[in-house]
Amino acid sequence: MQILSPNYESSIKILNEKKPFIITSTGRTGTALFTQILNSVPDNYVVHEPIPNEQFYHAQALMYPEIAKEYLIRFRLREMAYRIQKNKCLRYGEVNGALRRHIVALKKVAPFFKITHIIRDGRAVITSVLNRNTFTMKDKIYNKIIPPQEDISPDKWYAMDRFQKICWMWANENKFMRENADFSVRFEDLILNYDYFKGHLLKPLSLDINYSIWKGYTDRIINATHGQKKHIYANWLNNEKEFFWNTCGKEMIRFKYIR
Repeated sequence: MQILSPNYESSIKILNEKKPFIITSTGRTGTALFTQILNSVPDNYVVHEPIPNEQFYHAQALMYPEIAKEYLIRFRLREMAYRIQKNKCLRYGEVNGALRRHIVALKKVAPFFKITHIIRDGRAVITSVLNRNTFTMKDKIYNKIIPPQEDISPDKWYAMDRFQKICWMWANENKFMRENADFSVRFEDLILNYDYFKGHLLKPLSLDINYSIWKGYTDRIINATHGQKKHIYANWLNNEKEFFWNTCGKEMIRFKYIR
């Protein structure tokens, strides 16, 4: 029987030769935009969330961190290597928020990956998420999660409303990525300041993109939230703003987001 995908050992060798990187975030951080920018580099092969419904595996890894390594070894690294074999790239990268809870395991099984964490002002991210289906009855993935006991007690989690859960997730996920990624960068600076983009994203990844290309892409709006935005920060209730700052304030202040 023909084996379509390489085994784990072969996958590691194939990936290591491509100097791979992962850029991850909570989502709503311009990931589609950055994929396009980085793919403008000749011989780069950069993909945006290549596995359909991979958010399911993110949710599983959030609840059960020990399974993240198994997912990488048994499937994901082999899937990457299989696609790379069919592409004559010199550099492989993923811009993928769905792998954010796999970065600790990734560092153990494939330590040559460079991992970058993008953070965006929590007020903007939470506003965007509130205008989506996250933690509603239509959400078949995150509406069923129960974070680990060491992160938050189940009783406290069940007592939270939708807004509070989204705030907690933003703070907890960004803290996890900040502590375990190689680099953390601010979304706003990446799209507004070319020197920051070059020094904080390109240089650590040993990439080069000139100003005109960066400007051409950052002047666009990609993967925007469509429709009426009802939940803008200015319209949050006072108790919601208080909960947000009590929950997210440490990460906000750490990255110089002020009230």
